[in-house]
Amino acid sequence: MTSNIKDALTLLETREQRAIKQKTLLKQGIPLVVIRANYPGTHKLNAHTTIVVSLLAHEITQRYSIVHKEISCTEEGLITYLLIDEDPYKIKQQMIKLEENHPLGRLSDIDIITQDKILSRHDSQQPPRRCYLCNDNAHICSRSQKHSIDEIQTYFKNKIETFCQSKISTMVYFSLISELCLHPKFGLVTPYTNGSHDDMDFELFITSALTICPYFDKVALIPIVDDYQHMFQELRVLGLQIEEAMFNSTNQVNTHKGAIFLFLLLIMGLRLGPDIKDNIQRLSQSLTQDFQDIKDKHQLTHGEIIYQELGIKGVKGFALNGFDSLFEIYVPFYQQCEHDPQLKTLLKIMSHCEDTTIIHRKDLNTLHWLQTQANNVLNNQLSILKLDQQCQHNNLSPGGSADILSLVIYLDILKNKEERSI
Repeated sequence: MTSNIKDALTLLETREQRAIKQKTLLKQGIPLVVIRANYPGTHKLNAHTTIVVSLLAHEITQRYSIVHKEISCTEEGLITYLLIDEDPYKIKQQMIKLEENHPLGRLSDIDIITQDKILSRHDSQQPPRRCYLCNDNAHICSRSQKHSIDEIQTYFKNKIETFCQSKISTMVYFSLISELCLHPKFGLVTPYTNGSHDDMDFELFITSALTICPYFDKVALIPIVDDYQHMFQELRVLGLQIEEAMFNSTNQVNTHKGAIFLFLLLIMGLRLGPDIKDNIQRLSQSLTQDFQDIKDKHQLTHGEIIYQELGIKGVKGFALNGFDSLFEIYVPFYQQCEHDPQLKTLLKIMSHCEDTTIIHRKDLNTLHWLQTQANNVLNNQLSILKLDQQCQHNNLSPGGSADILSLVIYLDILKNKEERSI
């Protein structure tokens, strides 16, 4: 049996599972809204489809009082199920408007299901959906295979990336979700596994990202002045606001604290001019005082304890060096990768990064072991799956490396934006 046939059979099985889930949810007697990505092919669970479904589901949850919400991650991609206790025909009319008017709406399928039927556009006196490539009847295009799968997938991905490039917040969201959807990922959370975590899962990371990302647009409101220390303090105040929002949305679980710190510095560094490394270094000078003040503190963070015991500065040291390895090693490496650039770049980061999350979970020797193992994978001396198994077995999770990968993805989408504007 070929892999394509296996994929197709698996997809059919997951559709049957979805039908069973829908039938179970409908037992509550409340209209069910099901949000999926309108994406062809068999490999539907990816960053682009996840962005479409999560953003549109978030939009809907802001408009309605949700009785029940759950998600599933299968070969059909991310699917969100919402029970909404309102007139299903009115919900259908609003969902048609969302599909037609939201920039990503036509890339989605939003079904309204009752115990009797799946509501159609005809039920709302609306014309059939149009193909998002040629604007003809979408059903006819699909039946006739008017467009190739590659053509549709390319349009789908370009549409999402163009949308995300419109604002800082959506570029950060694209970066965080792209990192999140990477699999396998060496003890980190992915769509398929919670990795080494018993307090985090895929849905929690999406919730966190949706919560924190709008705040990053506020970096553009910070006045540019000659006093870099003053600008850093403004960033710090904003960072604390974002952290508070994150913890409130995750029931006090730390999902993105490191990423918040890094993205604030990167975004401000980009605002201050072309010498981004120097800008970040100058912004970060206030951090030297943090290390000097440790001796007077009664309660230390995990990172401060590691610095006190081992002299390793972690993410703050990375900032004080102007994110040097990001610009000098990781971004060039990413740009040179022809296949699996995100996975290979994560391994590259893991092989270099003094990831204090590993030291906190285990010790310095384990960090050195992981750096060596990541390098062995890059040199084809160890399999990706074997290292993933080893990390989960040893309860490791290179969260600091994952945060840096998000920065690499952000700089890549920013580069693509600038190239498109030329």
